[in-house]
Amino acid sequence: MSDLEIMFVQKKLPSGWELWRKTRVDWVKNTTALLISAGREYLKLQGQVP
Repeated sequence: MSDLEIMFVQKKLPSGWELWRKTRVDWVKNTTALLISAGREYLKLQGQVP
């Protein structure tokens, strides 16, 4: 969780990030996984876990 806080609250990327291989497919997969995870957590907080 702390790595997310650093990126999204403090607006800092991990060192070496510019050297990571980045593809469109990876972006889609990772973004989709984040959306699904966030949706599940939201439903859990609402008491509507599927």
